[in-house]
Amino acid sequence: MRRIGLIGHNGMCGKELLKLLPKKTKIFSRNEPLIFSDLDILFMAISADDTKHIAQQALQENVKVIDLSSAFRTNSSFPLILPKVNSHLINNSFTLLSLPNCIVAILLTVLSPLHKISPIKKIILSTYQAASGAGNVGIEALYSTEIIAPFPHPMRDNLFLHESKTNPQGLCGEEEKIIFEIKKILNISYIPISVRCVRVPVKRAHSMHAVVTFEQNIHNIDELLSKEEDIILHPSPTPKMAEEKKEVFVAPVRKDPTGENTYDFWIVGDQILRGSVLNAYEAFMEIEKAHH
Repeated sequence: MRRIGLIGHNGMCGKELLKLLPKKTKIFSRNEPLIFSDLDILFMAISADDTKHIAQQALQENVKVIDLSSAFRTNSSFPLILPKVNSHLINNSFTLLSLPNCIVAILLTVLSPLHKISPIKKIILSTYQAASGAGNVGIEALYSTEIIAPFPHPMRDNLFLHESKTNPQGLCGEEEKIIFEIKKILNISYIPISVRCVRVPVKRAHSMHAVVTFEQNIHNIDELLSKEEDIILHPSPTPKMAEEKKEVFVAPVRKDPTGENTYDFWIVGDQILRGSVLNAYEAFMEIEKAHH
């Protein structure tokens, strides 16, 4: 078994990841000197800003890094891995694996098996993202009538556009990430993708409405999705239903009248588990498989 380390064990993702990792996993605190030379693999579940510096140190000590943050997702030197889609990119020669945005992970859990049957031509996506997507401070904001950073409005009994910084084209940072990462993971640049991200007063689990156009008509989509291990079809999926579940919940898929070969999806998934932590663990298991 490889020698494993984790930094960020007190965060929401770190706590969940620690439950899955081997018991001998070494825990690092950012308040102590960070020495990684006795490790083979370091999991990083901290902010992107902190990750950029610390990951470089680990790489210099010849430690392989699995990064749950957004720090290296746009870096062409490192693969962006969603194990259910592109685990073939994992091999013994990797130095750092970056994992995708939670919305992208949940969405592509549903769309990738269909994309293999008929390539995606267009995506229109609206997301309804839980407060805990902003970490522990999001939970605090959920029960307060005050404005709590990073949110621009009170969260309790409210909803608002995603708080990430807006670019000159009007896309917020979260929307930019989603568009870029879908294309990178599917290894295609030509798909037009429109995204609008909204924060909602929900504790845990993200929801999304996607209108997706494929190159050809896909028959029996519900039947195809029901055969996927991590998908549950349900008449009316809710965030409460998806809390602390590894599966993604999908409503019966509707044929959308706005375009040929176009379908309407309602998708709900736990952004901490299916959106992040399980991907990190599954990537680790792929590494172990390659190692042996």
